[in-house]
Amino acid sequence: MLGVRLKYLRKSKNKTQQDIADVLGITRPAYTAYEQGKRNPDYGILEKIADYYNVSVDYLLGRTHEKMYSYEEVIQHKLMNFRQDKKLTNADMASKLGISRDQYSKIEYEGKIPKELLEPITDILNISIEDLESHFTYYEIRERQKDEAEFQAFANDPSLQKWYKELPKSREEDLQKLRKIWEMINSEEKK
Repeated sequence: MLGVRLKYLRKSKNKTQQDIADVLGITRPAYTAYEQGKRNPDYGILEKIADYYNVSVDYLLGRTHEKMYSYEEVIQHKLMNFRQDKKLTNADMASKLGISRDQYSKIEYEGKIPKELLEPITDILNISIEDLESHFTYYEIRERQKDEAEFQAFANDPSLQKWYKELPKSREEDLQKLRKIWEMINSEEKK
């Protein structure tokens, strides 16, 4: 069942086996073995796959036909992953929020954020409320953030100062054109 679901999910996103192997940080042959049922991924890899496709591990393993995570499960996974990205513990988060570690652990475990803590949590994790609540997976959000950081590095490159000296004064549509140019350059580099 796992191999069938992996192949279905990969094809539904128009991804190659190499694309998914890269996301997971494994070799293409290792990923291919998962799809062919010759090898089973460890729990950490299963979680990464589930997060990437925004499905539950139970769905991947064929224990349920419910593909999507509940809203609370999405929040739970994103909170944990973004917190770990920042190398913060539950105790660190609790301290920054002025609540007990048990209170924060309960928030992350249940995926239910009190309204008064939503903005402080997203500020600490340096994400938007939309990122946290959206249907986008943690990995899609991280990829978008990475692309934005690369674009900003390109746009702020000192060697290009003469060329775009007036960039901050540019109209929004000109900035969008520049972003499209960056995306073309970026896609050429990835080939």
